[in-house]
Amino acid sequence: MASEGWVRRLPMTDLRSDSVTLPSAGMRAAIVEAGLGDDARQLPDGRSGDPTVAALEQRAADLFRTPAALFMPSGTMANLVALRTWCPRGAAVAVGATSHLFRRETAAFDEEYLGLRAVTLDDRTGMPTEADFRAALAEHRPALLCLENTHNAACGTAWHPEDAAPLYRGASAAGVPVHLDGARLLNAAVAVGSRPHELAAGTDSLMICLTKGLGAPLGAILLGDAGFIERARPVRKLLGGQLHQAGVAAAAGIVALDGDLGQLSVDHERAARLAAGLSGLAGVRVVTAAVPTNIVQLRLDGTGHDVREVIDALASRDVLVQSPAAGVLRLVTHCDLSDADVDRAVDVLRAVLDQ
Repeated sequence: MASEGWVRRLPMTDLRSDSVTLPSAGMRAAIVEAGLGDDARQLPDGRSGDPTVAALEQRAADLFRTPAALFMPSGTMANLVALRTWCPRGAAVAVGATSHLFRRETAAFDEEYLGLRAVTLDDRTGMPTEADFRAALAEHRPALLCLENTHNAACGTAWHPEDAAPLYRGASAAGVPVHLDGARLLNAAVAVGSRPHELAAGTDSLMICLTKGLGAPLGAILLGDAGFIERARPVRKLLGGQLHQAGVAAAAGIVALDGDLGQLSVDHERAARLAAGLSGLAGVRVVTAAVPTNIVQLRLDGTGHDVREVIDALASRDVLVQSPAAGVLRLVTHCDLSDADVDRAVDVLRAVLDQ
């Protein structure tokens, strides 16, 4: 899936996210050859008017064994469309306190935008507890439960559907639909040894991102039953996500979904290589997930280093990282990195943090 040529990449090792990748040669060829139509105008049978978008949506629905799918410009938009489709303004949503949806996609809970009311659950381990959700049901009567797999803030930890079974049962019994933020759900499938559709079981809607891990230049997919997707379509338009000849983007998404998911296990191995190479640094705590994927955190509280100064020092040596929280660096591996890139990043990080 690694990119070759086309757009010249700066000679840097970029560990800020797995969304920094460039399209592969196969993606670029698919983009050039894509059949196009108008995705804003459905055909009489309900399919997208753009044949390549229709093909991508069908691929995704088949992969996750859901009745229907809808192409989205981004994962954030897919999540916002899902929440607005399920919930009227003012409704309560049970959501993890450290989830990406709550911390970073704040329009859902902003009174000027979707105006939903967040009922936050402790999800520091990557998943809320059944007891916390039961308490939220009793006190707040949420209209929706949101989960995240893999869980970004919990160092990319992955979980198996069996782990969430009590939550799914409780939500179903209460008549509360479950939306899954699965931006890196295929990473989770590889990490826990499940097939993608097994990770969709128990959800009423889910989102997967085509750019994270899979290497596509843009796009996400929202999945659910046919009625949900039909209700979501005008919400996508309302939020500015209706595209026309969108097959130029969808073509790369098809290549991404049809690609070798074994690359994701390589990304996970390289994250483990990073973590091992950075162990033993004075004052630095290397944090990996309970079920690790492609994210490593470095906690610098014991070093005396200023995180901003560390980021700048690393950038001056052509290694890019980011800080998701005070005193923390996040390192994310992806398909545009090699073992040599990882080893060089370890050497530069150790040199900067040893100072």
